[in-house]
Amino acid sequence: MVSQKRKRESYATPTSNEAEDLSEAPQMELETVPVTSSPFTVVYAKLGDVKPKKSRTGANNKMDYNDHTAAKDEVGMTESDPATTYMVLPGSLWDSMKKYKNFIVAERQFGINDFIYVNNGTSALAKGTEDDRKFWIARVLEVRASSPSAVYLRVYWMYWPTELPSGQDHYHGKSELVASNHMEIIDAMTVSGLAEVTHLVEQDDAPIATGLYWRQRFDFRTQKLSPLKKDCVCKQYHNPDKLLVHCVSDDCGKWMHEDCLLKDATDKAWARLNGKQPMSSNDTIEVNGSEQLEDAIQVDPMASGIIATTSLDSVRKPSSMKGKSRRKTKAKKGESNEPEWEGQLEARLETKSLPVDKEENAEITGNVIFKDKRSKKEPRTWNERLADDTSVAILEKHDGIQDQPSATLHFHEKITADNSQYGGIHPLAALDSHQSSLGTLVAKSLLSLPDVPENASSLMPTIPVRCSPFPKRKPDFVSVTRGPGMRSSLSTGLDTAKGLAIAWQTPLLAVNHMQAHALTPRLVSALSGPPTGTSSTPYPAFPFLSLLLSGGHTLLLHSTSLTQHPLLATTTDIALGDFIDKVARAVLPPTVLASTGSSTSYGRSLELFTFPDGESDYTYHPPRTRGESLSRNPTPYPWSLGSPLAETRGGQGSARMEYSFSGLDSAVRRIMDGNPDMGLAEQMCLAREAMRVAFEHVAERVVMALLKLQSRDDGNGNPAEEGAPRTEVLVVSGGVAANGYLRAVLRAFLAARGFPHVRLVVPPAALCTDNAAMIAWAGLEMWAAGWESDLSVRALRKWGLDEQGGDGGVLGVGGWMRRGKGGV
Repeated sequence: MVSQKRKRESYATPTSNEAEDLSEAPQMELETVPVTSSPFTVVYAKLGDVKPKKSRTGANNKMDYNDHTAAKDEVGMTESDPATTYMVLPGSLWDSMKKYKNFIVAERQFGINDFIYVNNGTSALAKGTEDDRKFWIARVLEVRASSPSAVYLRVYWMYWPTELPSGQDHYHGKSELVASNHMEIIDAMTVSGLAEVTHLVEQDDAPIATGLYWRQRFDFRTQKLSPLKKDCVCKQYHNPDKLLVHCVSDDCGKWMHEDCLLKDATDKAWARLNGKQPMSSNDTIEVNGSEQLEDAIQVDPMASGIIATTSLDSVRKPSSMKGKSRRKTKAKKGESNEPEWEGQLEARLETKSLPVDKEENAEITGNVIFKDKRSKKEPRTWNERLADDTSVAILEKHDGIQDQPSATLHFHEKITADNSQYGGIHPLAALDSHQSSLGTLVAKSLLSLPDVPENASSLMPTIPVRCSPFPKRKPDFVSVTRGPGMRSSLSTGLDTAKGLAIAWQTPLLAVNHMQAHALTPRLVSALSGPPTGTSSTPYPAFPFLSLLLSGGHTLLLHSTSLTQHPLLATTTDIALGDFIDKVARAVLPPTVLASTGSSTSYGRSLELFTFPDGESDYTYHPPRTRGESLSRNPTPYPWSLGSPLAETRGGQGSARMEYSFSGLDSAVRRIMDGNPDMGLAEQMCLAREAMRVAFEHVAERVVMALLKLQSRDDGNGNPAEEGAPRTEVLVVSGGVAANGYLRAVLRAFLAARGFPHVRLVVPPAALCTDNAAMIAWAGLEMWAAGWESDLSVRALRKWGLDEQGGDGGVLGVGGWMRRGKGGV
């Protein structure tokens, strides 16, 4: 670890029952300083030359060693290892300092065996890395101090895999640390926060590691890593971020890597098909309609589609797949002789745990059903909310007529998959719901198509509709969601829309789901009609700020035109809607959770539980300064919640244009875990505080964006053209926008921070969540702008709105065409 020169003097307060002389020392909220040049040096015994423990005089600096017993979770090497035998120099100074059980920095208490973030002095300059990796991490072994300004910690360093001499290997996980016996003495004022690190023990059915974890040790003296458990037939180490499945067949019984399992199952399937099934020479197989094989094979017509593939879109860690081998018995005479290999694959997901922060497709084949090696913990949710809602709408836009609505919604219905048994969206359950519901909804919607007028021209395009005595007007185009979301679910709708477009010979509009959320208020204005005496132009007009909040997204955008939505801020971990669902599952009493029925969106239940009398329960008082918004609000209980990013390196993270909710979620769960018998009033208070802190975190970034746009209003960091319209509208859309407390917080927060003129525009609750009406409107606006989609387009799991992003924004993906022209 590189040491940095200390920049300033600060105070830390050791706390102990024996520390009366320091009990009155000041506790100051000061920024932490980088790792300093500590006056102490740790010296180890030579390998193979371990000496017995002796008393130290310190005066003559004899090489007397202390045997250090590793902490209770065995982070360092074992006690018998020579690397745990050490001494601290200068011994006289170290021995003169008093020992303490814990210490306080900036009003936060830390203790022995705690994992801590350590400011390395250059962490603030690290770009493109996750917050955790901007810090060093250590475990506290001992606390000593001579005064509040001279507090030192003896620590074991935890290594990021990239810091190892050999570098990061393929089996190291994204959140994995490596424990070491690298011991140093550091200044307590270099501590930047408390790190949550767990020990991942590689055993069958071991709990899944959430957050930071370690499982391997590094001996910094020998520069060697401890071995890990080798799984699978390949006898290689396993990456915890990747799928590991268990074959419970009596012939196998192994935990296997996904790739190895796929290869093994495929090889066995082909071996069975090509070499072990009974064959006959009674029939022939025609090739290209004419050629015949010399050695003919009898083909069972039931054997088609022998190998099936199940695609688990957007799944990284499904938590428990359970199964067994299956073989069909020979049919009796007169019964259907189902082939022995029928059902080569059966994959049944039974539990629901998966963080969806990156996409991996698991295509698994073989005659096994799988059991995952991981969690027995409570279910977690799929964050891809655009997966379980099947919706169809018929929308018509009229020519602009003053004082009249410019659009009519002829049909709009939605069916949501029942995922209640999974505690989140199950990809296969959602897919089944789409496939069983979509055709029914489309057929039902056709009856609501406008009738052909009696005086209509014979050239008007019409379509016959079953059960309708009159022909119906043919739609001008078909609009469908292309992304972002679960590709399996999106593909169901996209393929159906392609079929309708081909059958009706009409254009296809494959639109962006998040763009549709941003445009939803314009749909609402078109449906309700403009104010008396005004034009029928949809409201709001561009530019405006778009705050899109859902279970899978938290986006703050500067919407300057139909296809231009520069990104101002987004979440670096979980989305706001996902955070609210997690809080609801942690805080709500079981009876309240059970009352949600088939729904897995618990945000509404949390709001009703917290504010049973609605708006009259809000009594919200907004912070009037940025400093107030970063401070903790006191509660009647022995806990409080801090604003996300406010307690990183003296609050420097609070100035970044980004959102983060995972730390706040962890804080809520820690409070609940520490008080399993929490009363109803305290649960309501915790739920309220969690929402308040999260919503103020969202609002703070909106204020920061508005302040920036006061001088730069084109959304790209360039001065606005003279006479360009100001951004005075904040559109809030997405499922979380239906939360009434969120709207109250945003209105009051903006007014208190100098933006009372900014108008908050929120769609009705029914149009905040995913729906087909907004997709129809987005397609209509893109159609009016001269765009349509090629029939070759495919579903997109990720599709950003910012043209400066990796995918080029709305028009950056392939498949768009100018009407009547080629693609772009």
